[in-house]
Amino acid sequence: MFRRWVGVTALAAISVPGLIDFGSLEAQTASSALTLWKSGQTAFGMFVPSERAPGATDAQGNRLPPLYTEAGARTLGSNPLLDYLFLNLEGRYDVDAVRAMVAGLKAANATRRPTLLVRIPTIEAAGADSTKARVAQVLALGADGVVIPHVRSADEARLAVSFFAAAKADVWSPRNPNGRIVAMLMIEDKGAVAVMQDIAAVPGYSLLSCGIGSLTRDMGGDGPGAEAACQRVRDAGEARGMPSMMTATAATLQDRLTRKYRGILLSGSVAQVEPIIRDGLPRVGRTVPAAPSGDASTSTTSLAFLENLRAHCGKAYEGQLVNPQAADTAMQGKRLVMHVRGCGDTVRVPFHVGDDRSRTWVFTRTANGGVQLKHDHRHADGSEDRVTQYGGMARPTGTAARMEFAADAHTATLIPAARSNVWTVEVSATQFSYQLRREGSDRRFRVDFDLTKPVTPPPAPWGATSPTP
Repeated sequence: MFRRWVGVTALAAISVPGLIDFGSLEAQTASSALTLWKSGQTAFGMFVPSERAPGATDAQGNRLPPLYTEAGARTLGSNPLLDYLFLNLEGRYDVDAVRAMVAGLKAANATRRPTLLVRIPTIEAAGADSTKARVAQVLALGADGVVIPHVRSADEARLAVSFFAAAKADVWSPRNPNGRIVAMLMIEDKGAVAVMQDIAAVPGYSLLSCGIGSLTRDMGGDGPGAEAACQRVRDAGEARGMPSMMTATAATLQDRLTRKYRGILLSGSVAQVEPIIRDGLPRVGRTVPAAPSGDASTSTTSLAFLENLRAHCGKAYEGQLVNPQAADTAMQGKRLVMHVRGCGDTVRVPFHVGDDRSRTWVFTRTANGGVQLKHDHRHADGSEDRVTQYGGMARPTGTAARMEFAADAHTATLIPAARSNVWTVEVSATQFSYQLRREGSDRRFRVDFDLTKPVTPPPAPWGATSPTP
């Protein structure tokens, strides 16, 4: 059973002047994934992450929808590791999101750009007429392709293909190897698996892929059965010259490559995704590009953020928990003190909980001009704790006063439950705030320190190589 969605944004007329012409965008920079697929290679991409804080609400308490901006798209478009971007609008069609993504990719300073694929609501949920209009609209705005989810039969596959024909899209397919547009159909239901060969035989589209999550649910939680079914879907498409896309994680990457999926789709933050792609590229015979040098604005912001921390070098401040949860019981009633130490490109901030001196927040300016946060945990004898050095890179939307750090691949491996962690650090004239939120859960942690009232610095943290900053 599928929920019907009526989009809050009305469909704009396809012939509105000023729409970005895809041909001019393609002429500007090569569409990475499409170029790779045309040569039989494997492409790596990611779900476009929402830029809105999880759980954000309006003044009435209504949950706000995902947010996608031109600035965010420009940053993604400049990342040489990303071959494609998967903008998921299946649950909520948002034409402004497509506009922002295309504009950002067009503005990105890159000689190659990610292929932009937009997943729209199902034909069943939206209706044939609305889906037809949305395919035309997304392509007219400048996206490289459209993904039609939950295709259940050959008749529905033919209907989907007809939408691209009606939009006069030059679809890349086995019959049109020089095409410029990606038309992707997804099999995500048990009934569709039974007729996958009929669906695969329909001419005129580019990729036949399987939605492993939806299919597993439709098969009553039979994960192995769904994996096997997706493999048959891949094989059916490949036999007709079409690649297949599949979601992956660090743990499943090699399995996906072994099974010859040519579109590897990752989720999470850029910091979480990048190490997986760097790991995967050599496995498919591709060269890992050099890390981007970082633009001037990012470098300047990072320097300003670290300078705000360095301004307190050698000083210590007392703090308090804000809205503590059950997981924070051990800290309640304890004296909480931060102490700013090590004030070069790396700023170390030990966080003392009573007599426990095991924790240090480590902020480092990286070679590409960004800022990395790591958590250094030690025992009283100075040896490293088993759970240490977790954290991640600052998101590009940070400011001199506020940075968000998303959990990286090391964190996800070390602490699986923390793979969706986002740490926020704020430094104002009067307050230092360290916050944690675990996206997709209710876990929250926050401690605020009063920067207007320095206290006597505590002893050095466990494992420190010098007693003073």
